[in-house]
Amino acid sequence: MQESVVLSCPPPSAGGLAGEIRARGNVPMLFGPDCLIELSKSDIRETWAASGKLPKAEIMRLAHSLESRLIADGPEDREDLAGEAMAYLFLTLRREGAHLKRALCGCAIRQDSEGPHLEYLI
Repeated sequence: MQESVVLSCPPPSAGGLAGEIRARGNVPMLFGPDCLIELSKSDIRETWAASGKLPKAEIMRLAHSLESRLIADGPEDREDLAGEAMAYLFLTLRREGAHLKRALCGCAIRQDSEGPHLEYLI
């Protein structure tokens, strides 16, 4: 399997629409080559808090399930995509023990034959 980016939070240096989202105080999340999703501070706060209440085994199970769905099938509509991609991001950050603020400043989740890998972009 060739390595591919599942999703990313473009860093501030990315400019363009991602830069406009950051200028509004929100976080851009890019899924695939053309789906840019805007995460508000309240979305982030609520989803991070909810994911923190899950047991580690449940985080692993849900992240794997969403990963399979996002990579293999893709959600049928954009609203499902936004919710599932955001859930996958936060579950993966929890699974990896990532630092939330650092990851949201710029990260990518890459997929290869060994599974997903978090990469900080700044």
